[in-house]
Amino acid sequence: MCRSITQRQRSLIRSYKTPASLPLEIPIDEETIPNYDPRTFFHPNVGDILDHRYTLKAKIGWGTSSTVWLAQDTGGLSSRYVAIKINGCKYASRKAARHELKVSHHIAGSELCHRGRSIVRTAVDSFEVASPNGSHLCLVFDPMREPLWLFRRRFGADKVTQPFLPITKAYLYLKLDNILVTFEDPSVIDSFVHGQLENLMSRKVLSGRTVWDLLAGQQLFQDHQDGKNHKYSAQHHLGEMIDLLGPVPKVLIERERNMRHWRWSPEARNPEGKLCNNAADFFGGPFFTKEREFMGHDLIAARNLADIAPECVINDDKTLFLSFMKRMLCWLPEDRAIAKELKEHPWLDFTRNGGS
Repeated sequence: MCRSITQRQRSLIRSYKTPASLPLEIPIDEETIPNYDPRTFFHPNVGDILDHRYTLKAKIGWGTSSTVWLAQDTGGLSSRYVAIKINGCKYASRKAARHELKVSHHIAGSELCHRGRSIVRTAVDSFEVASPNGSHLCLVFDPMREPLWLFRRRFGADKVTQPFLPITKAYLYLKLDNILVTFEDPSVIDSFVHGQLENLMSRKVLSGRTVWDLLAGQQLFQDHQDGKNHKYSAQHHLGEMIDLLGPVPKVLIERERNMRHWRWSPEARNPEGKLCNNAADFFGGPFFTKEREFMGHDLIAARNLADIAPECVINDDKTLFLSFMKRMLCWLPEDRAIAKELKEHPWLDFTRNGGS
């Protein structure tokens, strides 16, 4: 896994354009799904190569249990473009994906003369990729344009127009979500891919915690639950953060106190199911004394980042890696390194040790 990450880092450094970063606190795409769990999704980047042949070009879709990526198949003679549906790793997602693949194989095995054979999209390939949380079944399809419900918006008022009526009548028995429009001119995809090089899609920059999770195969902060009822505990979470990052800066505690008058609208439901309109009600507390000392001293263990560093980072590289991580794992946002500074960190210098 470390080797593939190194290849990814090299490709990012070679890029001559940097995509705009989206705010981490604002949910986008699959993050907006109720009960979204990032651990069940596979999180690739543009430029990654899946199954030793599919180079990812852009993210083009998402759903409740999968994401869809445009990729170029470099394993064949034509280097054609494909759409890859990367399914989630939880049991229900895998079960649904396997059923979809089974149905696809059944349809693909039907008589060539069947009138529906040419108008039903079936998987042209399938494979699995692994993440720290499980295996993800990937289904490969020929790329298509938007579904019919979205296509009709191009006609103006998001409703059926006279020229569009015959097509609508022919498919009244199907959901417009399930009818995709084909590409009349495949060169449109080429233009889109080339456009991505000039105007990269905005994306979220992974936090230092996520980088750690990816390399180590487990989460940096793990002890989030109350030992009694096994529910999320903000106090336990804080205790582990203090354990690894050091004491909470006094200015941050004061900042939290000055913001207690803020109210949310709409209200948010906390892990216990209670609707809350402020952070204090949502997370509980208090967690600090009037002297700004953490009240859960018994939750602070004797750990440090060096003791739990990923096994794949060794020797002198470990020192540089920990230095790199500490530039991101900071209590105060203003203390965290920006992307440009991280890019210039020695740990990402591949000319060291002969480019290893």
